Amino acid sequence: MRILNTLVIIVTALFYVSCSNNFSMTRQTQKPQITPDSEKATLVIYRGTSFGYGMTMATYLDNRFVGQTRGASYFITKAEPGIRHLTGIAEKNINHRLSLEAGKIYYINQGIYPGVLLAESKIVISDEHHFLKRLKNLTFYY
Repeated sequence: MRILNTLVIIVTALFYVSCSNNFSMTRQTQKPQITPDSEKATLVIYRGTSFGYGMTMATYLDNRFVGQTRGASYFITKAEPGIRHLTGIAEKNINHRLSLEAGKIYYINQGIYPGVLLAESKIVISDEHHFLKRLKNLTFYY
């Protein structure tokens, strides 16, 4: 009986730890102006819907942490031009190869979708029009 009680305590603790939200970005009430940088590419990375709000997707560019999204949020980062690898870490990891040019703004939509056992993740290169349609409902984090 003692082993069963210990097992229940361990499983419960692991469940709560696995469901914790490790969101490390800071919410900003003022949304910044998105402007191109003549020497770097500007990446606007967003989650356009509130679906999967509590699920955090950590984002890495060439294995360097650049930010996180959760439902209906976005952040902005700069990147050196050239071939870059974008990785989204959630329940399932996703990778996307980007060819970036200096002076351009890239809109990248991250998505979380229902899956069979785990949520599915997706990265889609979007456009300014798609982003601006959703902007009023998005929260900016840095």
